[in-house]
Amino acid sequence: MLLGDDRVTRYTGDKGEYRYYRSDKSVSNSYVDAPFVGALVKETSQRDAEAVTFAPKGGTHGDPILVYTQNQGYVRVPASSVRDTVAEMNGILNLVGAQRGAAEGRFGLPTDKLVPPLPQSAREPEGTTEPSDRKGMISLTLAFNQKAVRDMLSASTDQVLRAFSASLGAAHMGIIDGTDKPLMDWLVANGKYKDGKMAYDASAANRAFPSENNPGRGDEDKARSLSNLSEKAAGLLADLAAARGAKDNEARAEQIAKIVGGRGESGLAYEDVLRVLVQLVDPLDVTGDFVASIQATSRGVKNTNAHLVLKNGRQEVPMLKDAGETKSRFAQPSVLTD
Repeated sequence: MLLGDDRVTRYTGDKGEYRYYRSDKSVSNSYVDAPFVGALVKETSQRDAEAVTFAPKGGTHGDPILVYTQNQGYVRVPASSVRDTVAEMNGILNLVGAQRGAAEGRFGLPTDKLVPPLPQSAREPEGTTEPSDRKGMISLTLAFNQKAVRDMLSASTDQVLRAFSASLGAAHMGIIDGTDKPLMDWLVANGKYKDGKMAYDASAANRAFPSENNPGRGDEDKARSLSNLSEKAAGLLADLAAARGAKDNEARAEQIAKIVGGRGESGLAYEDVLRVLVQLVDPLDVTGDFVASIQATSRGVKNTNAHLVLKNGRQEVPMLKDAGETKSRFAQPSVLTD
C-alpha cells in the first residue's frame, strides 16, 4: 500500500496550487505461469483514493474533494470472478445516500447485463469446473464534491453507527464479515460512544447472544466479534473527528486519505469504509463513471462494452475536471497490463 501526497503548481488559467493526498493499493494474482508466455490466468486490482485541495495564487486551500477509483483486470477468469467485482462495487453504489433517505439500490450496476451468464445449452453438468472464459477490465470512479466531504465529516455519532451497521448487510468481501450485522445492530441499540470507546454491557450482550451448547453463557465467538466491531466503530468515529478537527484543509485532506486507505484508527479500508461514508452524503453531491470491456470465449455469450455515467441532472464536482487534467500530466502507468 502506498500513502503519500503530491504538490502540483498549475501555471495555466487561474494560477494556483493543487495538493493531492492519496492512498493506493494494487494486488495481482497469477494462477498459471507458462515459460515465455506469462500468466495464463490472472486477476489484477488497483484501488486509488485521493483527497484534493486547491488554493488560488496567494490564497489558502479550500475544502477537499474525494475521488475513489477501483480498476480490475482479468485474463482467462471465470464469469463468477467478474461478477464478484461488480457485486463489490454494488455494495458501495447501492448505499449512496442511504442515511439521507435515498432508496437503496437506485445506483446499482446491472450485473446480468455486464456479465452475461452462460446460456443453458453451453453449461457444463452440475459439479464441473466453471470455464475460465472471460478477460478484459472494469473500472469504477466515484467523486465526492466539497459539500459531500463536509457531510461525511459532520455526520452525527448515531448516523455513523447506523451507517456502519447497514454497511455490513452490503459486505461482499473485505475485512468485515457481513454475518455480523445482528451484532452491530445490537451495539447501535445498546452501546454508547464515550471517551473514544464504544461502551456496552457485556452481560447483556451474553444474554442477547447465548451459546448454543450452553444457553446460560454467552457465545464466545460472538463476544469476540462484538468487541472487534465496537473497536472498529469507535476507531471510525475517532478518525472522522480527527479530520473534522484538523488545523486546516490540507491536514483535513491528508486525514481523509488515511481514513479511506486503512491507516486510521478503525483499520477499515477502501470498500469497507466507503460503504459507510457514501450513506452520509446527498446523492446529488456524487458523480460516478463506470467502464467495462469484457470478452467471452464461450459460444453464445456476448462481449461486454459498457460506459455508464452517474451525473445526469447532478451538479458537477467543483474543480474535479481541472484537478484531473492537472494530475494526468504526472500520472503513473496503470498496473492493469497483460
